[in-house]
Amino acid sequence: MRVTHRMMMESAIRNMDDNLAALYKLQQKASTGKEFQRSSDDPSTVSTALTLRSTIEINKSYVNTTEFTNDWMSATDNAFDQMLDIAEDAVTYTQTGISDTEGDDERTALANEINSLLQEVVDVANTKHLGKYIFAGFSIDTTPYTLDDPSTVTYHGDTGVMVRNIGPSQTISQNIIGETYFRDLFESLIAARDALNSNDSTAIQTALGDLEEALEVVNQGRTLNATRQNQVQLSKTRLENTQTDLKILLSDKEDANLTEVASLIANQETTYQVVLEVSNRALSALSLFDLLS
Repeated sequence: MRVTHRMMMESAIRNMDDNLAALYKLQQKASTGKEFQRSSDDPSTVSTALTLRSTIEINKSYVNTTEFTNDWMSATDNAFDQMLDIAEDAVTYTQTGISDTEGDDERTALANEINSLLQEVVDVANTKHLGKYIFAGFSIDTTPYTLDDPSTVTYHGDTGVMVRNIGPSQTISQNIIGETYFRDLFESLIAARDALNSNDSTAIQTALGDLEEALEVVNQGRTLNATRQNQVQLSKTRLENTQTDLKILLSDKEDANLTEVASLIANQETTYQVVLEVSNRALSALSLFDLLS
């Protein structure tokens, strides 16, 4: 094949362009910190990175759900703690009222204390979290309990159970239905108050037993919530660890080794300068040859 002057010039220009393009690509890696700028740079790695990104987003949604669910359950636990404190106070007042040393006035005073506790229990049963009632089932915007008269506590919620996805193929019930665990406490508080007001020792004794049973029911609700919350926290920890691992994998695929890139840039700049010098000499020689011809 006959090599012409034009072919030599085009080859020199092409070599300069190729080396400049390689240098530009390395500079892009250094400035962006990414191994590739477009899918065509490395289709296989880009596909893997996209899959990792999608998995990270899905995992993040699970983490967000566990955080919200955990906060809801913490509010529930606090409410149960208050309920138990109130129930224990009611038991103490009722036990005091059983004593034969207590007269009408003392028992009436105790009845008034328990009546105040009844209102406190209703208030706790209407606890909100982020503006939503936590013991009303699905009716989170409806006040679940009202004390309609001295002896009637009415429930306005429903029995809806909020099921949350806290991981792949893992769900949990977020809320506790207040009516399941509070109704006995409402009724036993009313009974204890009325028995003390009536100065009826037998009725007071019965009310005490009912209060103790109601307290146990409330404690069962608190235990159920605590068990669920523990599951949520374990899932949250596991998801956060997975998220960290996924991000490390994504970084391995996407992020450029800047130390290595800096070294390659230095080498490529040297190479480019050599190509420029050699090409310049070759083109100058060709020009001189043309002149002499």
